[in-house]
This record gives sequence, structure tokens and C-alpha cells, in this order.
Amino acid sequence: MRKHWLTGTVLGLVVWGALGLGDAHAQVYPVTLNVSGGVATLTTDLASRVTLTLSPADWLPSPTNSVTITVNGAGPGTLMELVCPQDNTFTTSACPARTATDGAYNPISAKQLRTSAYPGVCTNYDGDPTKFFDTDFTLTGAVLNSRDCGGMAVIRVRNTGVVGEPALGFFFIVPKDSDFDGMPDSWEALYCSTGNTCLDPAEDSDSGPGPLAGDGIAAFDEYRGFKVAGQYIRTNPRQKINTTEKQKDLFISLVNPAELGATSLLTTLPTTLPPLASSDPADLFLNVKSLVSNSQVHVLCFTPGSTNTPGATNRTPCDEWVDRFSYLTIIPPPASAPAGTAGIPHFTYKAADGSTTNIAPPDDRQITKNALYRVPAVPNPKGVRISESLDAPAAVTLPLGECATGPATGADECIIYTQRIVNDTNTKIAGGGTNPIVYFSYEGGRWTEKYRGTGAPTDPEKQFLRSRHIEFILGHEAAHAHQLTPFYDLTYGYHNPEDAGDNVDVRIMRVVKGGLNKFYIPRSYNTTNQSCFRLFPLLDLTGTCPNP
Repeated sequence: MRKHWLTGTVLGLVVWGALGLGDAHAQVYPVTLNVSGGVATLTTDLASRVTLTLSPADWLPSPTNSVTITVNGAGPGTLMELVCPQDNTFTTSACPARTATDGAYNPISAKQLRTSAYPGVCTNYDGDPTKFFDTDFTLTGAVLNSRDCGGMAVIRVRNTGVVGEPALGFFFIVPKDSDFDGMPDSWEALYCSTGNTCLDPAEDSDSGPGPLAGDGIAAFDEYRGFKVAGQYIRTNPRQKINTTEKQKDLFISLVNPAELGATSLLTTLPTTLPPLASSDPADLFLNVKSLVSNSQVHVLCFTPGSTNTPGATNRTPCDEWVDRFSYLTIIPPPASAPAGTAGIPHFTYKAADGSTTNIAPPDDRQITKNALYRVPAVPNPKGVRISESLDAPAAVTLPLGECATGPATGADECIIYTQRIVNDTNTKIAGGGTNPIVYFSYEGGRWTEKYRGTGAPTDPEKQFLRSRHIEFILGHEAAHAHQLTPFYDLTYGYHNPEDAGDNVDVRIMRVVKGGLNKFYIPRSYNTTNQSCFRLFPLLDLTGTCPNP
């Protein structure tokens, strides 16, 4: 059922009367929205008899998530409707379908009390292409259903029987947004010590690690959130109250294997191994997660223990970012090349028009394709793609990985050569003969023994070291992609010495001494490298970090 109404400059808007997360009795009060000279001003009617109650009270939208709305203080025959983006349109079910001609609809920039129709579903995810511009909510009786990761619903309540009901009825925004910036008060309050309206939707104020602020994602688009490995999440635009966590978000996609017809080693090697110690679980991205908090490292389209390149002849793109990558080919060196010369990586991409190219299209790896606010310093921030190659011909032992020196907004691609890593680990194990294996990681400024074998190396011990070595190389190449590498050194290049204990060490260290085969494998980044973490070109005026 659809109704029509006259447009005007004075309308009603929802607010929650008593903000309190988890408060089942929080009331939503109507307000008026006055637009004058391009400025929208809200006035809350806290004396209104007609209010709404939401269940759950702290509800925030996400796809397929719903909230039940109760109208308080109204008589029988009260009608609740969704205000559609289209002019003069209401519905008790779904708004009319929208097309590319209609385009997206942002009620904040339009300064109108209508339900949002943001592009796609999340900041990084399109969803059903036939519904790309559709309205972000539907109504089923008293249940409001969300189609979007962070839309704004406008509800009209009329025929209440209340004396003084406005001619057009009472209007409410769900969830509450008292400063009309698209970000609910309950979410802003997580980051504001002096109120719940501190965030600017266009700001990029993420801090830490280090002094280089920002991650290229505006506050509103962090609220709207992302689809990551099939789950819907929101990210932090600032440091949350009463925490010390950092906020920069790192997006990674693993292609395993990247070569057509290859068989990934990552489906069985690191992800299914029992730890040799309870403090050492196997995790492909464990080293990377020492850069920012675990919750801020987002691995797109990734299922542990599975390949992420379905199809034997062509891969299915990851729909959680702009993915133009098709496959990797390692071109063998010429016959005249010295023995042990590695082949040349050759990347193939599929552009938006379907054409094939060997140059990455400009939008490849973009993580904010549906952003409503573009950060001027980096309007199209990108994530990092790490491809697994199985290339390991006879006599080719290096490199174990490679990646251009970042930042990640460049055209760089990262590769880890898993079979070469396994071969290199096997050689180091064999070099120690039957000596027991000892494993060290770098913790608290020193090398710390984490495991010591009691006899000749066993198969589980060998597998454990292989997985640790792969974790190190993956974290090592991610460091190059994000310009964490130290200044160039004539001996080590853009690396630390092998005994520095950092993810950017030139290699893992192995020493046979005292009847033991000792492996020193870094697990984290040092504080200097952490402080240089950046997601887009940003000059460091302190002289601590290499500049783009």
C-alpha cells in the first residue's frame, strides 16, 4: 500500500528520547526539521504523546536484520508507513524499485526526511546488481527490515487520534540520529566522551600505530561498514572511549593458488596443524596481525583451509572489493640465463568492460567502491592482494616472496612462493641432521625459546616450522606493500639483518649449535616499522619513515 504526500521544508524526524544501549524502554520522540539557507536544524518534541519503542532498543541496521517498532500513545486505526526516497511516496511494505536512472539517494545531503537508498549494500559490497539503487528498508507490519549495512529509515505515523497531530503525521528516523549526519547516536557515543554527536561523517581521524593518521576511509563509511569473509562488520573511525586500541584498518585478499591449475599448499599446511605449544596457534595472518589489532585486519573472501580461487581455468572474483585479477603466470627465464634464475611474474587482469590486460586497471583492489564520502588525500583507498605461487623449478630457491615497496595505493602485487618456502625450510632442517629442533620467537626485546624437541625432527615438528616460515614470509611481503621497510641498506636492501627479530628481517635465522638445530623466526613488527604504517601516500616530516 502506497500513499502520497506534499513536499515541504518543515517536516518531522525521529530521535530516541532516552539514549541508553540495551535500554528496552528507550523512547523515540518526533522532532521537526527546518531547512533554511541550506542548513538543517532539528527541534525535539520531548512533550509528544506519540512515541516509538524499538526492540531491540540498541538496534543498528545490517542486511537481513530487523527491528520491531511499537507505537505508543496512539489510538486504534493508527497507520505506520515507510517514507520512500521518491517524491510524495509512502508504503506499508516496499518502496518502488529504483534504477540507475534514479541513482543512489542520500537523505543527509538532500536535507530531506526520506529513507535512504545508498549505493550497493555496504561500503565495499554491491549485493544483487538488480537492486543496487533500491531503498534500504522494507516494512512487514510493525517490523522494519534492513537491506543495507547502515541505512537510515524514516517512518511516518498518522491517524493516531491524538489532538494536535500534524497535518502530515509524525515522522521518525530509525535508528536515532539527532544531528542528522547519517550516523546513529548510539554508534557515535562509542567514540565521544562529551556527547554523541562528535563525529563528522567526512572525517578520517584514525590514529595509530605511529603519528601518521588516517586510513583513507571516512567516518560515515566506517559506520556503514563492510562485508568481510561473508560477515558484516563496522570499523572504528576513532579510538573508542576507555580503550587504547588503534583504528587504522588493513584489508587483505589472499589468492591461493594464483596460477591456473595449481594445487595450493595453504589448504593443508598452516591451517590444520596442531600447535607445538598452546601459545603458538597456526594462523596464516598471525604476523600481519601484530601491525594493528586483530580486529582491524580484514581478510576478504577468505575461508581457512580452502582455496580462494574457485575454477580450474579462471578464478571467480572476490565480491568484497573491486577485483580485476584473473591469474598469475611465471614466465621462465631464457635458456641462456644462469642456473637458478627465477622466472618473471606476469599478471593477467579482466577490466570492467571484459577485456583482458596485463596492467592492473586503476580501480583494482579498491575497498570503498560504494563510499558516500571520499577522503581527498586518497579518494580510492586500496587493500593488498597476496598471491600464492607454486613455482619452484629445479635450482630456483629464491625469492621466497616479492612485493613492490608500497604504499598499497600503488600498482603493486605481492607473491609468496609456498613451494620454495617449504623447500628452503626442508633444507634448513636437513642441515641440522638428527639434532633436535629448537624454535625461538622474538618477544619483549629478546629471542625467547618457545619449543624444544627431544630427538630427531618429527613430521609434526617439520610441518610446524614450514607453517611458521610461511607466516613470516606473508607478513614480510605485507610490510613491503605498506612501506614499513627500513631505509635502504647496502648489505640487506630494504630489510633488517636476519637477527633483528622483526617481520622485515632479510630472512629467518637458523643456527646449528650445541647439538641443537635452532630456528629464529620473527612473529611481529618492531615499533619503528609499526609507526611507519600508512595506507596511502603521506609524507613523514619526522624523518623516521621512508617517504613515498
